[in-house]
Amino acid sequence: MIDINNLSNLLNLVKRERLLETFFSLVKIKSPSKNEKEIVDFVEKELRRLGLKVYRDNCGKKFGSNAGNLVAIYDRNILIGEDPVFVCAHLDTVYVEGDIIPAIKDGKIINSNRRTILGADDKVAVASILECLKIIIERNIRVRETCLIFTISEESGLLGAKNLDISKVNPEMGFVFDGGGRIGTIITKAPYQNSIYANF
Repeated sequence: MIDINNLSNLLNLVKRERLLETFFSLVKIKSPSKNEKEIVDFVEKELRRLGLKVYRDNCGKKFGSNAGNLVAIYDRNILIGEDPVFVCAHLDTVYVEGDIIPAIKDGKIINSNRRTILGADDKVAVASILECLKIIIERNIRVRETCLIFTISEESGLLGAKNLDISKVNPEMGFVFDGGGRIGTIITKAPYQNSIYANF
């Protein structure tokens, strides 16, 4: 029996090499806002391979993206009587020019191509969610029914989140993984982005 309330027990279950492999695969995929199809396809394939029911909405058509948000439901071996939860991360990055060649240097993950970004925002969260899901399935850990939400076009004004088809999202409470700070930091408020276009 695994004590899911003991964080160190859970961290010991993480398969470091597998997590790194997933993260490296994600960051190698260029996915600037409104051009996320390749990464959406990749994540959807992973979720389906793990046996989840997956829904892809068509929100991208509203604002010129070539993809949509992903919503997947994990509802096997769940804790009865507990409210469902959601976890959320975004799949897009800012614009990337040049290759992304992830490597580990001095204990940090970097892009060996120093002329462009690594693109870890928010793919580190996507990789972590997928690894947690694999652990839950492999260890047959009982959890709440969980809705996994992967949005597009966050960097261009939260467009995917604003246009998410919430009819597919049952939980009223959840966690969005996209922030800085030490592990365990909980952010409950954030500035909102407003765009202003002006001609002078």
